[in-house]
Amino acid sequence: MASTYEGAARAQFEGTEYTDAFSVRYMDRIENQEAGRRLNAWYDNDRILNHDPFILVIGD
Repeated sequence: MASTYEGAARAQFEGTEYTDAFSVRYMDRIENQEAGRRLNAWYDNDRILNHDPFILVIGD
């Protein structure tokens, strides 16, 4: 995710070779705000702090 150190912000922390190393999909403002609220709630609920490792499983 863009908010993680391995997401779109990775180039800031690991070097310019990661500048374009992410995917992009259009999301309107309302969807983006809701996604941000849900993501922050998950970080808070599971107590995920800066530099904490985690695995995100999508699907079965």
